[in-house]
Amino acid sequence: MKSPGARRLRLWGVGLPITLVVALQLLCDILLRPRIGAAAAADVAGFLTVVGVVVFALVIWRMLERAEYELTAVCRAARQHEQQLVALHEAALSVTSALDLPTVLRRVVEESRTVIGTRYGALAVLSADGSIGEFIASGMDEAAIERLGAPPTGHGLLGLVISDRRPLRVEDISAHPQSVGFPADHPPMQRLLAVPLAYQDTVVGSLYVTDREDGRPFDSTDQETLERFAAQAATAVANARLYGEVQRLSLVEERERISMDLHDGVLQTLYATGLGLEAALEDIDADPAAAKDGVEQAISRLHGTIGDIRHYIFDLRSAQEQPGDGLPALLQRLLDGLQHPGVELTLEVETPPGALPKRVQWECWHVAREAMSNALRHGGGSHVHVTLGVDAAGIRLRIADDGVGFESGRPAGDGHRGLRNMQRRAEAIGGRLDVCSAPGRGTAVTLRVPLPAEGGSQ
Repeated sequence: MKSPGARRLRLWGVGLPITLVVALQLLCDILLRPRIGAAAAADVAGFLTVVGVVVFALVIWRMLERAEYELTAVCRAARQHEQQLVALHEAALSVTSALDLPTVLRRVVEESRTVIGTRYGALAVLSADGSIGEFIASGMDEAAIERLGAPPTGHGLLGLVISDRRPLRVEDISAHPQSVGFPADHPPMQRLLAVPLAYQDTVVGSLYVTDREDGRPFDSTDQETLERFAAQAATAVANARLYGEVQRLSLVEERERISMDLHDGVLQTLYATGLGLEAALEDIDADPAAAKDGVEQAISRLHGTIGDIRHYIFDLRSAQEQPGDGLPALLQRLLDGLQHPGVELTLEVETPPGALPKRVQWECWHVAREAMSNALRHGGGSHVHVTLGVDAAGIRLRIADDGVGFESGRPAGDGHRGLRNMQRRAEAIGGRLDVCSAPGRGTAVTLRVPLPAEGGSQ
């Protein structure tokens, strides 16, 4: 693409000599030769040629100087654009490499000043209700920022960018009709370049820079560069927010996991320990040796419970998660540990399920313990029967008692937490939990779990 100066230079370089030669020839032939003769006419033509050459050279030199100036300006703009693109790339890498939201916001402001080369910059981030929730300024020290007082609320030019969703270039901030002025102790600012931060057609904030360090006004290249950076910055802000939300949900999930494990594990073990101590208390006079054995078993369970708490907190499973003898042995040990005076606990293994993933065994064991504990605490019956089998649909684990039962839809005890935990554990291994009960007819809890695929994780 040729500059206007280069086109003019080519036109004058070709057209001016031709025009001069034609003009001299006509002057000699028509005016000079008939009046002063051929020799004198030739002398005059030679003199005029010398003058024309000098004038032509002066014109060409002048045009060359102008073309050089224009070319220099083009090269300077190209270098500036190249520098901005490099800075834009580096800034985008810096911003997108962070996931912590405060760090991302600070980097966005700092890098935007670097990309454009400005004295000041600021970033406004919108809250859920559309107001400015966070405002980060750059180019001033912390003491100067504190002296400014409360951050902007989104009026004036700052709100205009957000409401219009369009970039804004202002040569004189104070002269703009939407300007509301600056607070006391605010540094003087004249020129403004602002762009909205939009992510998936939603404006999440706005980015501002003021006053280039070289004193030049903002141009279309600056605006285009800042818009590109703002697009990447908006994505980084959205990613940081999403990461923060995932972290928050992870904490909630971890808290729920610990709560569920404590409820279904530790509390049930403590309850069984309490039952053992009650039985030992009844035997303390009639059979001191049996009472002593009961107390020793209770102490052993308490030590195991302390270890379980440590395992639960660090997301480690108790030693029962890694048995070498399968789910039937796990259930039998569970029944042995929950023995209760006046209640018969029995286990029937119709069809051994074979080797199962540890996660399946763990959740089945927890469901059985919760159901049996509820039967012992609230059922009031004399028999709790556990049945384990395998059919075409998968594993079937049933815990039934002959207690008082309860109305359908209103499980007894624990404020429904135990039932909710059992349902969550069933869903975690792809199973289904059914609870059947009626007043005076006992309660039956049935867990059905599909058989794991061959080669499944152990």
